[in-house]
Amino acid sequence: MLTCSHVESRRELGGARGGRVLNIERAKRDRWIRGVCGGVAHTYGWNPNVVRLVTVVLAVIIPGPSTLLAFVLYLVLSFVLPESEEF
Repeated sequence: MLTCSHVESRRELGGARGGRVLNIERAKRDRWIRGVCGGVAHTYGWNPNVVRLVTVVLAVIIPGPSTLLAFVLYLVLSFVLPESEEF
């Protein structure tokens, strides 16, 4: 059985498999729709408007069902990612 200290140490080490954990959270204040692009931008230190623009441009320019895929991915991330209290 895992105790709290084991879970915390796994988070510090980057997860159970040793990979890197991405601590992306949705933006609470810097948001237009659900805060996913603002949260990604804040995590990496990018401009949120640039992340939003790149997301829309890639969804429209890439041929095929990319618009639907981007929309579904955005919705999934908006429900999976926790909301940040900091930004």
